[in-house]
Amino acid sequence: MLNRIKDIEKVMSEFYTTIKDSNTMKMNKLIYDIYKENPEDKDFYSEYKAEIISYEKAMIAFEKSKYKKISVRELSNIYEEYKNKKDVLMNDYTNKNTG
Repeated sequence: MLNRIKDIEKVMSEFYTTIKDSNTMKMNKLIYDIYKENPEDKDFYSEYKAEIISYEKAMIAFEKSKYKKISVRELSNIYEEYKNKKDVLMNDYTNKNTG
């Protein structure tokens, strides 16, 4: 049972990371687009370095995700389904080992 719980947690982590990366890219897209239009603008880069780096890291991770073609809304729903499955398994495991 613990292996099933760990497997579910692994998939949930992948969903969460894909959602987080997608949201990071959406939040920083405008800044990144402005930066890409004029990458020589050192002042702009200096001001928005954290956002630019966050966007680039999220983009690389997102492109590697096997869930990238699923919408954030759908991923969130699937995440909740897995969370519910995990909660049931955890409850069963706890009841089985505390009696």
